[in-house]
Amino acid sequence: MKRIIIALYLVLSMPALATEFKPYPLAQITEREWKDYYEKVSEAFPNSVQDHPQQNLIVYRNDKERLSYAFTKVGHPAHPAWVTRQVVEANGTIDMVQIGYFAGKEEPFAVLFQQYQKLNDQMRAKFSANSK
Repeated sequence: MKRIIIALYLVLSMPALATEFKPYPLAQITEREWKDYYEKVSEAFPNSVQDHPQQNLIVYRNDKERLSYAFTKVGHPAHPAWVTRQVVEANGTIDMVQIGYFAGKEEPFAVLFQQYQKLNDQMRAKFSANSK
């Protein structure tokens, strides 16, 4: 019984729990949900942090799951918000999928989301060029 409890504790405390691609059912979340998720990701992937002060963004990577999390910082028009992107492979092609969440105003979040969509399009073009 003691082994089962220890194993359950280890599974429940693993950083992989922070890597959920879609942790909430809707894009609009509360500030508390934003803060909780930010803390999970920052604790799970502290060695991957990339600070982008000019853009008021902080980015974490989960290389195992091919995920990147771009969180807004105070001063960003969309704050608090984040965009998660994942590199996926399907039918022999490489693609990007994206999801995002916001606890602030929707309009600036939509701009941020579209900016990352454009980056995804650029990456798709590179993937396509490299596969020829």
